[in-house]
Amino acid sequence: MRTVVDAAIIQRKRLVVVRKEREGESFWILPGGKIEPGEKDLACLTRELGEELPALRLPGSFRLYGIFSGISPHKREPIKTVVYLYQEHSDRELNLTLSANLTEPIKEARQLDYSGLLGLGNRLSQATLDIVQALKKDNYL
Repeated sequence: MRTVVDAAIIQRKRLVVVRKEREGESFWILPGGKIEPGEKDLACLTRELGEELPALRLPGSFRLYGIFSGISPHKREPIKTVVYLYQEHSDRELNLTLSANLTEPIKEARQLDYSGLLGLGNRLSQATLDIVQALKKDNYL
C-alpha cells in the first residue's frame, strides 16, 4: 500500500484543497504527496508544499491529525494517507499561487468551507471526503 502525506491547512473553518488532473479526470484533494525513499513525513510535506504552493507561508508547525485509508482517485489503488493539521489563526490571505514549474498536474487551489467542499460532489476524492468528514466531526470545519 502506497503512503502519502497530506496537509489539512485550515483558516476560519475553511480548508485548502487543490485540483489535480490526470488521464482526463479532475479531482480535488489535499495538498501533499508521496514519500520518497528515506524521507520523513514532515520533510515530505515541506517538499510537496514547496513544489505545489511555493508562495504559501505558514509560520508555526504542523501536528499529526490522523492516518486514513482509502483509494487513490487516479490510480484507483489502496493508499494510506498521513494527515498533518495546520491552523492559521490570522486573518491574512493565504497565498495559494501555484508553482509555474509543477511536474504534477495540479491546476487550481482554493480555500473552501464545509458546504463548499461538499458542493464539489464526486470531484472531491473519496479519500479526501473521509478526511473532510473527520475534520467536521472534530469541529475544525
